[in-house]
This record gives sequence, C-alpha cells and structure tokens, in this order.
Amino acid sequence: MKHLLWMIIILLSLPAWASTKLTVSVEPKKPIVNETFTVVFKVVSENARNIEEINFKYPGLTVIGQSQQSVSTRTVYANGQLTVTRELTILYELQADNYGVKFLRDIRVKVDGAEVTHPMVSFEVLKEPQVKPEVFVMADVPKTDLFVGEGIVVRYYLYSKVSVSNLDIKKYPKLNRFLKRYLQEPDRSERVEVDGDLYIRNLIYAAKLFPEKAGTLKIDPISLSVTYSRTNRNDPFNVFASPRDMRTRTISSEVINLNVLPWPTPVPENFTGLVGKHDFSLNMNQTKLVVNQPLEITLSVSGPGALENFEAPKVLENNALEEFESHGELRIQDTNMATKVFTYTFLASAPLDLGEKKLSYSYLDPVSAQYVEVNVVRDALQVGGQARAETNKKTSTNNSGNQEIPEEIQEPNELKKLSTDVSWSKWQNYINAALGVMALVFLLSFSGLKMKRSISQRAIVPSHFKKNFNYHEFIKWMSPAIAKETKSPKELLSDLELSAEAQKYFIDLMNSSDASKFSIGKKDYKYTYKDKYFKELASKIEKYHESYS
Repeated sequence: MKHLLWMIIILLSLPAWASTKLTVSVEPKKPIVNETFTVVFKVVSENARNIEEINFKYPGLTVIGQSQQSVSTRTVYANGQLTVTRELTILYELQADNYGVKFLRDIRVKVDGAEVTHPMVSFEVLKEPQVKPEVFVMADVPKTDLFVGEGIVVRYYLYSKVSVSNLDIKKYPKLNRFLKRYLQEPDRSERVEVDGDLYIRNLIYAAKLFPEKAGTLKIDPISLSVTYSRTNRNDPFNVFASPRDMRTRTISSEVINLNVLPWPTPVPENFTGLVGKHDFSLNMNQTKLVVNQPLEITLSVSGPGALENFEAPKVLENNALEEFESHGELRIQDTNMATKVFTYTFLASAPLDLGEKKLSYSYLDPVSAQYVEVNVVRDALQVGGQARAETNKKTSTNNSGNQEIPEEIQEPNELKKLSTDVSWSKWQNYINAALGVMALVFLLSFSGLKMKRSISQRAIVPSHFKKNFNYHEFIKWMSPAIAKETKSPKELLSDLELSAEAQKYFIDLMNSSDASKFSIGKKDYKYTYKDKYFKELASKIEKYHESYS
C-alpha cells in the first residue's frame, strides 16, 4: 500500500516537473582570471512561485555574492488559448583563481518543493583578454537558406580600427556555380560596432548571385594585402607616424556555406524559373493590319530574379504569321530590380482573325514557397488583304484534295468587306510587299545602329578622371575585367598588353593613392590626366564591358 501511494505521488508530480525548464549560463562566455563573472540560474514554468534552494559544485572557483530572486511574467495568446509563463532568476557572482577549463557540477535547484537538475556546465577562463584584430575582411550575406535561382547579394567589407594607407586585392572570389551580376555600388565609410568595438567599414567588392544548382554552395573568400598604421586612427599624433609604425598583412575572409533548396514540386508548366515577385506586361503596336505589314509585340518582365537566364516565351503562334525576329534587352535599375524587354517582329502572310487570348506565367515566392501565377492579355488581331502567292497555292492544293481549309486562312465576311472597300489590285499588293520589306530593313538597320552605338559607348573613359583620380572608381571601372580574369589590378595591367608608358602611368597612380580615402594620398604627387593612356586602357577592357552588359 505504501509503494502504491508513492507511485501515485510521483505520477501526479510528473507534469509539474515536465513543465519546469532550468537553464544555467555563464556571462561573459569566456571570463578572465581574477575578474568576477556571473552565473545565471533561470527557471521558466507556468506555475513556479519560488526558488527555494540552489546547490552546485564549483572546483577552482570562489563565490563572491548572490542576488535576490527576480520574477517576470510573459503572456502569449495562440490557437485560441492564453498561456502565462513565469521566469524566476537568481544570479551568482564567481571568480576564478587560475585560467583553464572550469566546471559547474551536480547542479540541483529546488522549486516549490520539487527538485530540478541540470547537466554539467563547462567554460574556459582566459589568462588575459583576447585581442581583437585591428583590420579584417568579412563577407556579408542576408541569409544562408535560399532556392535555386533566388538572388542574394554578397558584400565584402574591410573593417579597420586604424588608418589604412594601402590596399590591394590579391585574389577575387571565384563564386562558381552562381550566375553573377557584378554591382557598382557607391563607396562610403561607415562606423559600425563589432563585439563591442568600433570599426570603420568600407565596401571592397559586391555582387548579386543566383545559385544554379541545389545543394551546399560556398561563398569563396576574398584576399587582400593591407598596409596600415599600428596607432589608432583617433590618435591626434597619428599624422607623425613613422614607417616603423606601418605594418603590411595579407588577410582573407572566411568561407560562407549556403544551403540551396530545389524548387518545390510539382513545378507548373508555365513556371518561368524566376524567384521573387515579378510583373509582366504585353503590348502590341497595332491590332488591325494588312498582309505583308509587320507587327511588333513587346513583353516586359520586371523583378529581382535571374532575368539573364530567362528566354523569350511564345506570345503568338499561327501559320499565317511568320516570326521574323525576337530579341531581349536587360536593364538593371538597382540591386534588387531589373527589367528585361522582349521585342517580337511578325509578318502576316494571309488574312487572319484572332480573338483575345490570356497568357499565363508563374514565379516562385520564396517566403511562402508557393508558385504565383500572373496573367497578361494579348489583344485581338485582324489581318486584311489577299494572301501571298505561296499561301494561295497551298490553299488551292488543300481545296483540290477536298481537305478542310484551316480556320486561320479563311477569309471571314468582315475581312472580305474590308478587302472590297480598299479595292486591292495586283499592283497594290506588289507595292505593299515592297513597303513591308523597306520597313523591315529600316527597323533592322536602326536597331543595329543603336546596338553599335551602345557597344561603342561601353568603354568610354569616365569624365571624372579628367579632374581627379579616385582609386576606388578606377577599380570599379576595371571590375568586369578584374572579375573575369580573377587577378589583381596591377597583374591585370601587365596582362592587357598596354604600352610600357601606359603601364607605368597607371601603376604610379595606384601606388600614389591613399586606399583609406581612395584618392591621391601623397602630397608630393601631382596628378596629370593622360587622355592617350586612358583611351588605350579603355580599348583593352572594352570586350569585358560588352560581356558584362
């Protein structure tokens, strides 16, 4: 009977034990020898009222003091239920007499008459405070879990507590298995706090990446050679620092692993491969035309996705419409937004009457992991006139074989009326055909001229170099070539087969620049703009700008 009574008591007390959570933490995580630190005992429960007793063993440590119990409550309303939890906290102040790994063992806390235990806690006591680096480089990404094709911006920053006099990128990140969109963001210095210390942060390199395969992908490190003063930048006598106070180090950022998820299944047939919210719009330059008259349709897609990989989708398919050409132009507005405009050109070869049609496309919403469908409307289209000779021949052949004439080649009564009103003649058909060909030639020549102009302008020397030399802007101008060849700027200048005079001119400019301010830093160096050398360099890096565009 006595045993049965004890069993009932134990079973009744199990829910109370199960709902009580005990945590024990050390603050700071790595205390210093002979300095006090805090051990926090926290009990979280729905009905706990009082911590009656705390027992634990602490070899090699001394208890300095203990705080009174503090109580806080938290109320949560979820799923139609109101839950109130209580937090009971008691702080112990301890001190270590020597450094090394220390332990808190046999931890037992008595709460409202019930005993709660906690596993052993281990921590390291340091002999002296850890010295934080004066300069370091770090890659920054907003998140590490994303879908295939989802864009993510990686920025490499240089953090410094001292004055940096020279900076050279020794090795760029390769970033394989990503579609890369290089960013030219404005350079600015900002003051940030890292683990309680203030640093000056400068952007070194930035790119928007789109993972092309699922799995674990890595953000490669960037390697820098940095020359800096050992004295603090806030020291008023820092300007008198001698060369002995300068130090040169090669530093690299740490590798960051990304978890790339595959697209959710089932994947809809109209999925574009784009991730993130995208807007679609379709326009036709006319809805009524005659045979041999060109028709132009534009499809515009805007959003944060990998539009570089998005191919022109079908917007109009009909035997009486010959698709002459289609091309896409990508325009990057900012870091998170780009627009791709597809231009389609069709030539009507026979009368046609097409009704309005809804076109559907879908993208993946990365937040909800759901596909979102977007609909655009293609307007009705009417083509009047007489079919081309080859079209008439095909039609007569179909008639001689007693085959049904396709609906799109039949002339509706409205189109026959349109044709009768215009009173087409044989010579007018020839004239229309000639005019149509001339219009196409004009369009092609105009688009080709526009393309040549845009290509010729890609490697134009930026005008601000004529006034002053900015180191960071110079690196930005060369960034497509630097990223493609994965070489430092000085190595790239040697490989571009510049004249000896041009190489010496640009290397002298870079050696005379203050990397911390990204401008000419030596007082005895007088900058002189050499148009001949800048144009020579522009002609060498033009092909990289074309592939980047």
